[in-house]
Amino acid sequence: MNKDLPIIIKKIFETPDRTIWDGDWLRILNLLLNDANLTVFWNVFLDNIQNNHSSRFSSLTLNKYIKWEVKGFIAQVVKNKINNIQKEKSLDSLMVYLSKKKIKIEHNLISKVVSSVYEN
Repeated sequence: MNKDLPIIIKKIFETPDRTIWDGDWLRILNLLLNDANLTVFWNVFLDNIQNNHSSRFSSLTLNKYIKWEVKGFIAQVVKNKINNIQKEKSLDSLMVYLSKKKIKIEHNLISKVVSSVYEN
């Protein structure tokens, strides 16, 4: 796991549930967690989630909300890859997904996520 990942991301995935995180799911998760080029993405992603917390899901604790959103995003990345969605279409679908979640992340940062998964 990338040593510069935000602590909350490390905690969420320090012992992934083998029922879910197995095979391609685990391989792609590890790509996302090990890539040092994604540190900025993870920090921006978490900042957005924290800013959205009070206005969107005040019934969930912040930590549960972060866990929910992080796992949801990673699931989208994994599904795109294992369903053989082309790289550009995957990028577009992730941009739409994040937009619906009111998570504002620059195109180039999402592109790094997609490249990490599709080029490894």
